[in-house]
Amino acid sequence: REREICGENDDILVEKTNRVLGAAGGLCCAVFIRKHLLHCIEKAKAEFEKTDDKQIVTFFENVVFKSLRKAFMKAWELFLSPEGGALEWTSTSNETCVELSKARKHISTLALGKEQRKIIEILLNPEMQETLKNLANNLLYDYAVGAYTKFREHPFHEWMCSEVNR
Repeated sequence: REREICGENDDILVEKTNRVLGAAGGLCCAVFIRKHLLHCIEKAKAEFEKTDDKQIVTFFENVVFKSLRKAFMKAWELFLSPEGGALEWTSTSNETCVELSKARKHISTLALGKEQRKIIEILLNPEMQETLKNLANNLLYDYAVGAYTKFREHPFHEWMCSEVNR
């Protein structure tokens, strides 16, 4: 087999295989959604329930809500963005494409709402949370059905599988 250089360090070598390009992106996105983004949403919801209408400005600057906004920004930049996100190059099923489109639509509405209450409503929307759960589940299914047999030779495969199953 031919060997290729992986990354900037010449001492890290990976054998070329017929792996599915983009499989890691879908799996990493699923891990990020399940382990970080959904957790941030739950924490922010719990905080928001303690907040009355007069404290909206305070909640908007709350550490928990700031971390939720950062998590959404990271999810958009790394995975969901149609202009450079990892899922743009990932082979996905029709069901996953539908959920990805829904997630993009929900998040893109943030650009329309400048009012703090509107941003809070969008980020804590139960439909948004359900869409993200479905997207993560579909990405895992796509990986298991379409990429696992080819992708399991990837050096980080075992680590990613253990993260998904935690």
